[in-house]
Amino acid sequence: MHTHLAEKVVAFSLNRPKFIVWLLVVTTVLLTALATLPSIWPQQFPVLHGLKIDTDPENMLSDTEPARVFHNQARHEFSLYDIVVVGIVNETHPEGVFNVASLTNIYKLTEFARQLNWENPHTPGQREGVIDVDMIAPST
Repeated sequence: MHTHLAEKVVAFSLNRPKFIVWLLVVTTVLLTALATLPSIWPQQFPVLHGLKIDTDPENMLSDTEPARVFHNQARHEFSLYDIVVVGIVNETHPEGVFNVASLTNIYKLTEFARQLNWENPHTPGQREGVIDVDMIAPST
């Protein structure tokens, strides 16, 4: 019974190739629109979920994954917090950021960031803020 239906579908497709191509094109356009529109106009399409880019590697593992569980325990035990990454772009100089003025500004920013620490008000003698040895910059 299934082979009879399969033969009919194949025969129909071979006898009407233009219809099949148009059907595939229309289906592709509709599916692309359904995938794209919620990202462009989320208010008009609240039922459909828009695309979301999540680059946090931690979210690529399930909550019960042993590596993630250990990572969370270590962060809690050692009071580790989020890392801040600063990207610098210079679109006005032909060398980008690799020029004296930009590198001087990056150096000044790095030196300023090193000073972003303070004494913990709850634990006198303990410092909080930017950890100097953990900084990665051209001058470190």
